[in-house]
Amino acid sequence: MGEAEAETEFAARFRRHYNEVLRFLERRVADREDASELAGDVFRVAWQRFSPGSRAERAWLYAIARNVLGDHYRRTARQATADQALNSAALIEAQTVSSRGPADHPILTALATLPATDQEAIRLRYWEHLSTAEVAEVLGITPVAARVRLHRARKQLRAALHTTLEPKGMRS
Repeated sequence: MGEAEAETEFAARFRRHYNEVLRFLERRVADREDASELAGDVFRVAWQRFSPGSRAERAWLYAIARNVLGDHYRRTARQATADQALNSAALIEAQTVSSRGPADHPILTALATLPATDQEAIRLRYWEHLSTAEVAEVLGITPVAARVRLHRARKQLRAALHTTLEPKGMRS
């Protein structure tokens, strides 16, 4: 495939996935301009590593986005641990979902109690609508490990949600 064809194929992928990647980033950073800049970084890296004809483009872009986001967290919060950065992202996500506070979002409150890797697996599967195989690729694990991680995370999330809702009298 020539350079012109590669550029055409990459441009099509960009058009197909840019808004999806941007929304993924907007849910994880406080500033829309930062998200837009990070999306540009994602596609710059994608272009540098682009291989025409590759199939798993969506999961590949999410993996790049996670790496770019990790770099962003390290740049902006050197003292924060990775867990703190993900918990901050969950809080920002809750504020983005609605103007109500995070306490008004039992699912997000319960999600914040899970380990960071489980939170990310749940977000990728249910917020970003990635398949289990795509979640596995983004997280750098096998599909079987992704299924197990998602199963355990859902079980922990149910228990945390029960605990979160029970004190408010929403469950008996």
